[in-house]
Amino acid sequence: MSVQPFSVNLDTSDPDAARSERHGYVNLINVVHAELQLVERMLEMPGSLRSAIRLCETAAESYRDHRVALREARDLETFAHLVRADLADVTTEAADSMTDDVREAVSIIDEVLVDADLRVQETLAIHGVKRPCEVRTFGSFASDVSGSRPATIRMTATDPRNDEIEVPYRFAETLGRLVRGLAGLTAEGEEEPTEAIELGVDRGSGALRVTISGSVDLDRLLPLTGHARPGVLMADESLDQRVIRPALLLWYIVQPGGSISLLRDEDGHRTCVVVLPQTTQT
Repeated sequence: MSVQPFSVNLDTSDPDAARSERHGYVNLINVVHAELQLVERMLEMPGSLRSAIRLCETAAESYRDHRVALREARDLETFAHLVRADLADVTTEAADSMTDDVREAVSIIDEVLVDADLRVQETLAIHGVKRPCEVRTFGSFASDVSGSRPATIRMTATDPRNDEIEVPYRFAETLGRLVRGLAGLTAEGEEEPTEAIELGVDRGSGALRVTISGSVDLDRLLPLTGHARPGVLMADESLDQRVIRPALLLWYIVQPGGSISLLRDEDGHRTCVVVLPQTTQT
């Protein structure tokens, strides 16, 4: 059995590399800022996205200094949710005025917010900031992960007596995104794969262990075991970003103390294993 742990390069000792990462985040927020203003103009609704635009200005300014970014990281973590909520309200109100150009701008904003969120999570991981956790029942956890694809994403608890599990905030949501990416599910209208992805959940010896297996190509996760810088992984168009980005985010979320590894048995079959420490007892 071979084990290849995720090992992304988060070394900040290179000042040029660290500066590049920070500038990358600010540039992303500036794109969101510009696209929000464009949406306002195209919908002829001046001021309708003022709060979201001001959030962009605050987020970009605070992230220019890494010390400030770390102090405000938990607020920045909610930034994307607030912008998306404002944007959803405005586009719903202006449903009759929506054009292809507006939809394209909204799509660009959504994609850029994903990248900006990764930068914030990267900062938390670099500095070992522990994320708030929540205790979930297995049933609610499984529902959040599988979403509308219970036939495709099958979850089983190895020990059903351990009904309550402790997970970091956003862990279930991000695990679900990764699994759907591995299955090639990007839209509700797509056909179900013929083979399901299996997720096993076991809580024992003070740790939660989630295993991902099934007829999916887990080799797509191998780039995350090569100690590459996050920006390089996110910019590589040859990689399946439906898998790379949620896997990278999941690795950030399980830090500090957790781990993600790829296991390969003697027959060449791979399994992805996520391990999280548990502090609660049941």
